[in-house]
Amino acid sequence: MTMSIPSLTAPVSLPLLTTLLAAFCTAANANPSARASSVELEVGGYQASRNQIESPNDGSASRIDLASATTGTAWMPRLTVTLPSGRESQWRLVAAPLRLSGEHTYSQSQRYEGQTFQANQPTQVDYRFDSYRATWRTPFTPFAGLPNWQLWLGGTLFIRDAEVTLRQGGSQARRADTGLVPLLHVGLTGQLATRWHLYADMDALGSSRGRAIDASVRVGYALSPNWQALVGARMIDGGADNRSVYNFATFYATTLGLQYRF
Repeated sequence: MTMSIPSLTAPVSLPLLTTLLAAFCTAANANPSARASSVELEVGGYQASRNQIESPNDGSASRIDLASATTGTAWMPRLTVTLPSGRESQWRLVAAPLRLSGEHTYSQSQRYEGQTFQANQPTQVDYRFDSYRATWRTPFTPFAGLPNWQLWLGGTLFIRDAEVTLRQGGSQARRADTGLVPLLHVGLTGQLATRWHLYADMDALGSSRGRAIDASVRVGYALSPNWQALVGARMIDGGADNRSVYNFATFYATTLGLQYRF
């Protein structure tokens, strides 16, 4: 699931992002006006409904069905930190790894990154798509008579750190891709009942050469003034079709989350 954007000079590591998130949380907690801040941990069970890759995309490689190898459910965490920006706007920082692995015996030989993988022999597939996001968004209240419902609009800077590796016996081929993609953000929040809330959001952008979509719908239940439990569904879809690679994938997940407001 790569986009045709120039790669960064170095990948962003999860420890580095965690340190930055901790620093932001400390700064927000030290400010008495930062009560709208929150930290949320989500866990999702991801399954691939589609995942194809051809690399290089010049006719010399096979279009490989990765989803046939990664058929299981991968339980992945997602960390989100929300901080106020001015009186009503927000910053959201997200760290979301996605990794699936599996084995498949292809009926035909597969060629990937200059390496040939023989037919009728088990081939190991390792798929990684780690994403880091920084979103700025601002609310609107366009719904007459519904003051507790808000529409959010903004933009997201999306850093991807992706890698696809195939192994068979002593043979191995790998493609890695790290890059920065700007996305549009839209969200919807509303109060369903005294303790129940609805949260929907999407980061997305598309062109003739590819697309990237990360969308979710969740319902939250307030356990206390500070704690909230969430359940919902998420879809991740996207890919690129350019001279170096063809790769499109779609993932669906059922999600559970716990949010702390401070």
